[in-house]
Amino acid sequence: MSVALLFALVSVPAADAHGLMNLPPAWQTMGGRLGVMAGGYANEGGIDRWYTDNTFIPGTPTIPHDSPLRTYENTTLDSILRWGLLSVLFDKIHTQNLADHVNASTEAQQVKDLLGDDLTWTLQDVSDAQVRIAMFFPDADPYGFFGLARNVSASELLSMKKANNVALSTPEDVWGSRPWRAPGSAHVESPCGVFGGNFHGCPGVGIDPVFYPFGNCPGGGSSYGPKGETLEFPNVIVTAWQPGAVVEVGWSVSANHGGGYSYRLCKLAEGGKPALTEKCFQSTPLPFVGNTSWIQYTNDTSGRVPFAALRTTEGTTPSGSHWTKNPVPPCRGADGGLSEPGLYNDKTDKCVPQFAPPVPGILGFGIHEFPKFAIIDQVKVPTDLQPGKYVLSHRWDCEQTMQIWTSCSDVNIAVV
Repeated sequence: MSVALLFALVSVPAADAHGLMNLPPAWQTMGGRLGVMAGGYANEGGIDRWYTDNTFIPGTPTIPHDSPLRTYENTTLDSILRWGLLSVLFDKIHTQNLADHVNASTEAQQVKDLLGDDLTWTLQDVSDAQVRIAMFFPDADPYGFFGLARNVSASELLSMKKANNVALSTPEDVWGSRPWRAPGSAHVESPCGVFGGNFHGCPGVGIDPVFYPFGNCPGGGSSYGPKGETLEFPNVIVTAWQPGAVVEVGWSVSANHGGGYSYRLCKLAEGGKPALTEKCFQSTPLPFVGNTSWIQYTNDTSGRVPFAALRTTEGTTPSGSHWTKNPVPPCRGADGGLSEPGLYNDKTDKCVPQFAPPVPGILGFGIHEFPKFAIIDQVKVPTDLQPGKYVLSHRWDCEQTMQIWTSCSDVNIAVV
């Protein structure tokens, strides 16, 4: 399958979540012609759909519950139920729109209309939310966080909602197994991303899904997509770096799951890009330089806005590797702001951020309210690298979801 056909078949779901490297231009940006630095959106043409879904840390969290590195605060069961129900309702809208070939702007208006009124919960709503919550927490008992039985029924939860039971409104840390809570330790299917996130398929789609070969997964994503390193992308740019140089890198967010990120290098071996492995990239993590990051709007380098970055080398994988907190605060609540009607109306006035925004206006859940911006950092190229062809990988470990977003670009290391 060609890359052009792959992207042409994409219709981006309203509830999906994405991030992509822009500097140096990731393969998916078609040589920097797509994405925020080209004046487009961060999800333009489906360029941001490369990740691993359903992945968790293998041990205990190394970022504790009270760390300033946290990006999704403790949340309530009531908030999780709302997130689950809206995810189901969004999926119904999107599935019907796929069948009817409805465009993204029409879908956004449909979602906005849905969110315009307060939800009136029914027993079926609670039951639907519980099914989706089970997919959000396949590795844990979501009700146990709040002192409830694993098999609590929909009718019991509905009664608790009507009685404003305190168990529904007490915030707890439910994100402890997500990738960001032990940066770099969770498994990825590809260091350059899997299209749709589910290389082996996803729940509820089956082996021969509608919209084959992708299949629309519950809550976003798609099935059986290729790994980025196995495709030949057009117009790929090769960026020249020198050993020991301080260089600029940058990425963009189109739906905000919090967490944090790192940059890594791997030297191309005899097998070329299909032979790239996560192990190779973990052998050369790049250290960040200084404690300043920048927000850059589109390609305006002169108008960059600096802010203080929050970085860590503690409890990371590989040991001592350098990671930076995603500086964009989502809105309060388990869904990060996805349920705010203003999200579909280019407004952030209803968004109460989970932590202080680094730059005015840089907050929220996704592209419907985001300006077109990239997060810029400086990293140090190791002085002892052998000259040759390398690949740079950006890895974003999420805190809200069980997802890791990865994308790659070509780099040539040469001694001048």
